[in-house]
Amino acid sequence: MNSKITAREGWIEVEIDGNCEYSKFEEAATLLRKKFKVRFIEKLHDLDSAYWDFVYKDCELTLHFNLGISLFPKKFGESTATENECAKKIGSLLFEAINQSS
Repeated sequence: MNSKITAREGWIEVEIDGNCEYSKFEEAATLLRKKFKVRFIEKLHDLDSAYWDFVYKDCELTLHFNLGISLFPKKFGESTATENECAKKIGSLLFEAINQSS
């Protein structure tokens, strides 16, 4: 099984899990901190969503929760090719790590 990667207008979104509880989002965040050594630089929450920004290999990315988990470049349509590739890479690695621990 692979992560689902969707191309948008100038940016990509990597789906880690399409339908899960918030606890799995927290697990993904913990894996990013521990296994990939990222530090979250901003955490935004509303009633049913979370957007946690972090830097991975000089790329600003966002871990997102809204009934599922996805990952994408923070700049959306203004993302560089490097940021999109970085999102694909860390998103795929996170997907694999989450599925190994389940």
